[in-house]
Amino acid sequence: MTDRSLAHRALPLRASAVLLTALAVHSTGESLVGQTVGVVATGVGGSTVSSQANWRRSVAMAPDGTLWAVVRDLATDGTGQLYLRSSRDGGATWTGRHDVPTTEDGAAALDFGPGCETLHVGWHALDGGSWANVYHQEFDVATGSWVGQPNQLVAGSSANDQFYISDVCVTAGGAVVVAITTHRAPVGNWTSGWSAGIFVRPAGAAAFDPVRQVNTDTYGQRIDCQNDGEIIHMSFRTNTGLYGTRYRGFDCATGQFTSASDVQVALGTANVAHIGMDDTRTLYVIYTTGGSSPGTGEIRMATAPAANPTTWTSHLVASDADLLKGNVSDVHYSLANAPGAMFPVYSKKTGDNFQTLYYQVWSGGVQVVGETVAIATTDAERFRVVGGVRNPGDALSTGIVVENRSSNFPDRQVEYVRIGSAARGTSFGSPCQGSLATPPRLTMGALPVGGGMLDLRWSDAPASQPVAAFADPFCLTPPFDLGVIGAPGCALAIGTAVSFAVGTTSGTGTANLQLAIPMNPTFAGQAVHFQSVVVAPGANAASIVLTNAVTMVAD
Repeated sequence: MTDRSLAHRALPLRASAVLLTALAVHSTGESLVGQTVGVVATGVGGSTVSSQANWRRSVAMAPDGTLWAVVRDLATDGTGQLYLRSSRDGGATWTGRHDVPTTEDGAAALDFGPGCETLHVGWHALDGGSWANVYHQEFDVATGSWVGQPNQLVAGSSANDQFYISDVCVTAGGAVVVAITTHRAPVGNWTSGWSAGIFVRPAGAAAFDPVRQVNTDTYGQRIDCQNDGEIIHMSFRTNTGLYGTRYRGFDCATGQFTSASDVQVALGTANVAHIGMDDTRTLYVIYTTGGSSPGTGEIRMATAPAANPTTWTSHLVASDADLLKGNVSDVHYSLANAPGAMFPVYSKKTGDNFQTLYYQVWSGGVQVVGETVAIATTDAERFRVVGGVRNPGDALSTGIVVENRSSNFPDRQVEYVRIGSAARGTSFGSPCQGSLATPPRLTMGALPVGGGMLDLRWSDAPASQPVAAFADPFCLTPPFDLGVIGAPGCALAIGTAVSFAVGTTSGTGTANLQLAIPMNPTFAGQAVHFQSVVVAPGANAASIVLTNAVTMVAD
């Protein structure tokens, strides 16, 4: 083991000092306050900076609570350069620059793996050639360096045979999924042009499988993904219905799609839709719809249970009359996670010209808080490009990436808008289940704010069995496999500086722990990790299973 292993335990810690408090909006319906804007990058000297389009995951949180973002500079000669920046204070300040190791870059997406230090980045670039190719590479956030060389997943060969990154998702078990789209006439096993596909690197594998086409209808543009255990949920635009939004899932554990064909979400939509999931395991797809001419445009959201996403229910989010259906690319709306909730975040074209940033709060497919102004300005195009941070089921502070196109920034500025405090959290590590049907799951019920409550929640665990938790300021690299005690595949992702009994799970395999949190500025900005062991008679020789780990960073 490295010095980040079990032997490295110098920081004193008490579980009761780890901070969590419920957001007021969940208990009282009040609006969140404390909107903060941090500058990710600013274009200078004619070199334009841009964020990624809303369906591409452009910000991800490391297990230590650090935020990582990918942005792009476009030089005056037309060449692009993608690079990473990071923030250790919840998005208020951003530092560093780590260029993607290709040239003439286009767009990118990223996601963290189940371990402590590996960021997965997918992108497309010309890289000295004439046609767009798709690449994947790992980035080690501990050393701030790229791992190995870029892996070219697919190469373009002509003006009609090119490929573009759409999104990147990593499952709880470590399978890596890179979603791409094609140009007009792709070479290879594609049934049509303008299609969507996924490259999957199974957990533990060294190489990606051959590409799998996702759309079974014609067209599969603007595909994006949402990780859910070993399932990858995907939404994309199809050609049917001028145009339509479709859904399809893929199970990385079995290597199979979850349905024989894609599922209709909505008809008469615009080009861009994307998908998210709250920790009630409700799926959301946000999209726009309208007529062939202005007058009936709307921002809408469809919902479905993640366990059976075959029928989708559509809801009005906001009227925006000038929006159209068809081959138009609207990027001023997105989804962002929060504890127990999903935030639709958006600006409006009609009567506002993208000057105001709004949000709503939904949970379990139901609106909890209606339209609320996050930031109001008089600057046209201020919130023209909006992208929410979509870590599934995590108690994130609600983060939104904005590409500021107002006249105040002729070379544009990429900003990070945070609704609420700098408290944040994420999940990492892989739960294990032995012979159980499902692995136990550990989640956070609220954000870690001083004066609140520590709120840890267990689900999918064996019924009526003892459960204990442990906490540590360090995660293990590599994780420690408990096969030596009879629980193979169960890996400690963190150390055990503090351990405490929780009690017994309910008859449905749930449990909850709440502890009072003191007000102590010493803990602000400090990451603390939790993981849990659950007794599971007969699941393996040791009769124990482990949950995933969670990270909490106090404010």
